[in-house]
Amino acid sequence: MKVMPGGDTADSGLSAQEDEASQPLNPPKHWRDVLRVTVISVILLVPCFWQSRIQAGDLSSHLYNAWLATLIAQGKAPGLWIDHRTNNVLTDVTLQWLLEHAGPGLAQRILVSAAVLIFGWGAITFISTLAGRKNWWLILPCVWMFTFGFFYEIGFFNFYLSFGFCLWYLTIFWRRGWRIGLAASPLMGLAWMTHPFPAVWAVGTVAYLAIARKRQPRQLLITMGLGVVVLGAARYVLMSRFQCRWFWQQILSTSGADQALIFGLKYLYIVAPVLLVSILLVIRLITTYGWTKLLLGMPFQLWVLNAAAVALLPNDVFFPQYAVAFGYVANRFSLPAGIMACALLAQIPLRTYEKVAMVVIVAAFSVMLYADTRELNRWEDSVDAKVAQLPFGQRVISALPVLSVPVDPLSHMVDRACVGHCYSYANYEPSTRQFRIRAEKGNAIVLSEYADVYAIEKAGYTVQPRDLPLFLIYACHSAQWEACIRPLSAGEPVSRGMAAESSVEGATKTTNGMAPAVTGTPRRPSSQWDTPERRRVAAEGVHRRFGGSIYATVDENYEGGPALVVQNKKATEEWAERFFTEGVNSPANEFLWLTGFRSYLITNGKDAWQMDIEEDPKYRSLFKDSPAPTKP
Repeated sequence: MKVMPGGDTADSGLSAQEDEASQPLNPPKHWRDVLRVTVISVILLVPCFWQSRIQAGDLSSHLYNAWLATLIAQGKAPGLWIDHRTNNVLTDVTLQWLLEHAGPGLAQRILVSAAVLIFGWGAITFISTLAGRKNWWLILPCVWMFTFGFFYEIGFFNFYLSFGFCLWYLTIFWRRGWRIGLAASPLMGLAWMTHPFPAVWAVGTVAYLAIARKRQPRQLLITMGLGVVVLGAARYVLMSRFQCRWFWQQILSTSGADQALIFGLKYLYIVAPVLLVSILLVIRLITTYGWTKLLLGMPFQLWVLNAAAVALLPNDVFFPQYAVAFGYVANRFSLPAGIMACALLAQIPLRTYEKVAMVVIVAAFSVMLYADTRELNRWEDSVDAKVAQLPFGQRVISALPVLSVPVDPLSHMVDRACVGHCYSYANYEPSTRQFRIRAEKGNAIVLSEYADVYAIEKAGYTVQPRDLPLFLIYACHSAQWEACIRPLSAGEPVSRGMAAESSVEGATKTTNGMAPAVTGTPRRPSSQWDTPERRRVAAEGVHRRFGGSIYATVDENYEGGPALVVQNKKATEEWAERFFTEGVNSPANEFLWLTGFRSYLITNGKDAWQMDIEEDPKYRSLFKDSPAPTKP
């Protein structure tokens, strides 16, 4: 009988091999080990330096808010303050210190380089330990794509770094047992300070390892089944107590291969061959070791539990203390699912053609990533050049295109351009209440209400007199990546992705991309907003905002004008009243008016409540030529 490298946990306890588990974590003694570690570390750091900037989504927002934190500390940011949190802060605090001592350029590269090494080597050591062998031909390509995959490019570095700490802790616990694991608990403290999600995941993983240790085969399968039941119970609690969103498409992320889907479907050319090689390796695993050993191996069990979490748990959870949902839950579990899958496959040696395939795959992934980030840096060159024309301390918002890719690379591009120079007025961090920077209502630096930020980003926002002076960054041309900038006037509707023609309507362009402010009476709302298609998109935003079983449709033939029909089976009169109250005097209400809605309707299937969408007196001059809404 052949014994899998991953071992039978019923016989060998936690570790892949009992002998290996009892060995201490000795530093490399041979020069070849030192050379290997050095070479791999240098290779891991290449993407941190191969472009003029690190293109990593939220990194720009983290850097911008680190700069705001320095202004707060100096008393130069009235209306902003720092909330002293115990989690989701370590990356931001570190970035602030680096910014003050090394400047923005070096601060980003030092932080990201450290995070990459911690995460990358944490993944390598954990997978090698779990698999029971150092299968470099498979582990290194997988870790490369995980390291520079979804969470790196989206820029969630608090989560990313916390997950790296947790991988190191699990490796120590796996190899040395609970006593040394207890001594290494400060790693878990660092993980919690950086981001709570990976810390909670690691605690759950450790609990499962402790329970599964020394179990008989039948008991082991029962334990795994109970783990899935616990995840099902967690789903029930979350879905019943909070507004949540779950999508059946989450099931497609159970393999972890979606971590390589970054900038569009072209990355399927990477994912497809990875899945093909994985299928070949699974077949060889089964034929070599048999189904029983496969099912009883810890790599398979941990993959099943993480895959079940991807498929069962809601992707977005609206906790009441935050203004926005805690999102990307399926993606967050997809990462450990992919790591466990890699450990499972690493138990069997690769054949020559499989080694060649993995090298080609990782090379193609790297080439595509380099090309995409190079194009993004060209975009940012243009944004930087336009922002540099502004006087210090001006407010700026972005209408750059929304690209149809899993990672929105242009979302925070204005944030980094404003560091040390201007204010990114629609930066999302202060208004979400999920980060340490907070904003008072009416401050002159950043929007304090997430509804306003969301309106600019997704729905549509009407510029208010209090926002001025305010400048708009937008795409000059629909077919060319070039940014332009112009001042906005009160009453103008703006949103991400608005066409270049709409961005310059009412303004005269000059040769440097700047446009003079519109003077006199603010223009009337453009007819482009008042279309059935715009109303349909606005209705879809209700489910994105509230989640769960709350949806909205459009009744184009409602008496008095189109109505937004909100369907909530649990709606009560109090819920409807709160919905109406929050809608009045808000940019969202103004956007609904602009798109032609004249009534709200809320129904639970039995009862219905209705309210007119009326013009706010302070905006009335903008609509003096428009017909007043007719009450049904």
